[in-house]
Parts: sequence; C-alpha cells; structure tokens
Amino acid sequence: MKRRDLAVLVGEIHTKNHHKSLIKTLPQLDQQGFVIALELSRDFNPLIQHFMRKASQIYEKANEHKLDMQEAEKRVDRLEAKLLYKMTKRNPALLSPYEMEKYYFKRDTNQWYLVEKRTGAKDTGEIGPIKGMPNYADVIREAVKHNVLNHGNLQVYAVDISTKELKEQAKKGNLFLRIGLPESCQQPIEEYLKKARKSALLEKSPKESLKKKLAEALQKEGIFLHDSQDLFLKQLDSIAKMQRRDKSLVVRCYQKLGDIDSGNIIIEADMNPEFLNYRDQRMSGTLELKKDHKYGPCSIKKVAETRSFYYPGPRLIHWGGAYHLGEWKTRNTDLSKELKKVGFPYVVTADAYTGELRNYPTDFVFESHKGLQKAITHGIQIQTKSQMRYPLSLSDGKKQKEKDTSKEKVP
Repeated sequence: MKRRDLAVLVGEIHTKNHHKSLIKTLPQLDQQGFVIALELSRDFNPLIQHFMRKASQIYEKANEHKLDMQEAEKRVDRLEAKLLYKMTKRNPALLSPYEMEKYYFKRDTNQWYLVEKRTGAKDTGEIGPIKGMPNYADVIREAVKHNVLNHGNLQVYAVDISTKELKEQAKKGNLFLRIGLPESCQQPIEEYLKKARKSALLEKSPKESLKKKLAEALQKEGIFLHDSQDLFLKQLDSIAKMQRRDKSLVVRCYQKLGDIDSGNIIIEADMNPEFLNYRDQRMSGTLELKKDHKYGPCSIKKVAETRSFYYPGPRLIHWGGAYHLGEWKTRNTDLSKELKKVGFPYVVTADAYTGELRNYPTDFVFESHKGLQKAITHGIQIQTKSQMRYPLSLSDGKKQKEKDTSKEKVP
C-alpha cells in the first residue's frame, strides 16, 4: 500500500530555547493530527509514557477543581524531576558526566538545575546532562497539559538510539570526548589519564610529579598552559573519574579552527559522520533491531503508523539537532534521505539556526513559532494537494530558504 506520510523534520540548537516554538505550536499540531517524535533515547519511552499518565491524572484533578492548579504544577514538577533524573542516569558518562547519586533535579524560577545533595549548590549543567534534556521534558509536559485542558490527543515518543547503543558507538570511537590539542599530544594525555584513574580509585589527587611530567610533554609540542593549567588538570581528573564509571568513554586529541580561545583548551563531546548515519538509519526505521519491540513505537516509521487512520495520511513532526538535516557535507545520507527509503513521500525540513554559519539547505528557517507554523502548513498543503508520487518539498524542485521575518522572537 502506498504511504502518504508527512514528516516535518526540525533542527534546533539544544542549548537554546528553540523548543518554545514547538510548545507554542502544540495546539496546531494536535488540531492537524500530528504525532511528536523527539531526539531522545528510545529506551526512555516507558519512562515518558509513565510520566504522561501520572501527569495527566494530576492535571485532570486540577481541571475538575479538585486540586489547585498551582499545587498541580508543583506535583508535576516533582514528576518531571524524577523523569529527568532517570533519563540522565542512563546516559553514557560522555553525555552525563555527573555522579547522579550525589545530585537531584529542581526547577527554580522556570529554570532546571542540578543540585548537589551535600552542599545544595546549583549547577545548570550546560556541559552535562541538562544540555537540552529539560527542554524536551518540558515539551512532553506541555503536551500532557494541552491534552487535559483542551481534550487533545497529542502523543510523544522518543526515537533516537538507545543508551546501550550510544555506549556501543562510543566504544567503536564514533562518539568521543575531543580535547582541542594536536594529535601528537594523544600519548601524554592517555598516560596522565591512566594514572589519574588509579588515583581516583584510591580517592586521591594525582601526584605533582605526574602533573609536571604532562606539562613538560605538552611544552615539547608547543603547548604552554600558563594560567589555565590548574583548570585543565582539574578537567582531566574529572574525565579520569568518568572513565572509571564508564569504560566506553574515549578521549581523542585533535584541533579545530578557533579552538584556542583566551588560552583555554576546548573539551567537548564530538562524533564521526558514521555516528550520525547510524542514528538516522535507526531513527527513520530503515535499520530495525529485534530488541526495539521493548520500547514500543521507537522509529519515525513506527510512530507515524500509530496515526495511520488519519486522512489524508499520518503526520509527524521530528524535533532534534540540525546535524541530522545534512550539515556535514562528508556524509552520504541524512534523516530526510533515510525517510524516503522507508517510503515517506512528503518531507519538509526546517531549522532555527538563524544567524549561524550554515552550509546545508533546509526548506524553512524560523525565528519564532510563526515561522515554524509556515513549515507545518506547507507540509500539510503538499500532502493534501500533490498527486505526485514523490512530490518535491518546494515548488520547481529547488530548495529555498524561507526566512521568518516576524518580529516576534522566541524568548
């Protein structure tokens, strides 16, 4: 049977508030029969569905005036904090570098923090587990609230690879921690980390002689740490502790343009094109595994089929990083191409990378939820009106950028 599925693929910057455009668009998505797929690990699906059921019960009590709405929000905050904790704890150390047993999540003035149990110190976690994850949790929460208060039917699913697969990809070297040093520094860094792991096992700090040996080795490669030495060594000691908890964590030294910034050495999560290719194959549904059945609908293909009865066909919006829209020219595929392989005839791409260095084509570029609505509306139009087997996303077969000129910005 010929598929008539529509997929609107949206790319964002995880550390910014682009998700607020999605939240503002939830009523339109529900009215038009969309289902939501998020770039979260698929083994989070049981956790997400449990959260949605429990949060629905709380909001229903508030809607029936059996519970004050302010109290309902506090209870859902506690539920969401548990969801964030469980998801974060499952992630590989590269994405969640904290010892989660020592922390808990707390919302304060509409901002999520990790709070250290012993000291009460707050950490926004921009380098760690909070990087985008609370934004996605807020989307799930708002979808539940919309369903209860407006008799909606929005469903949300996680479609990214499982946390186990993330660790397997890390072991293969496709997902790693990059240190912005020349490749010639790899050996002295590895030697330091090996001995620092032993010190961490004994709950001691690495010896001063070890620190001095590393500094001298880096100086031979033309790297002088100066005032940043203490910070850099502290970061390496943290990495060593992470490697003790998660043996899949791989560290690689290589430099990118612009790495040297005020004398500090860049340390960040990085990936190979193969890592993105694999995730796009898994998220689209072109590559399925037997174990997927444990997570319920967990690919875009399967999630779309949960609304197969909808006329003129299933509609889905996928929210994730813009890397999946084809930002790397060296890749031989992207999420849009993989969806065509599983039979999606209608695919529209949009991203929020306004003002950023961009080297890939998307159909729409949005700055607010109004711009996002344009992409959604266009997708609906080509799904309902086009009679072509594989209709083009935009007229005349040319990729164009439709810049949202609305003055309303995402806060």
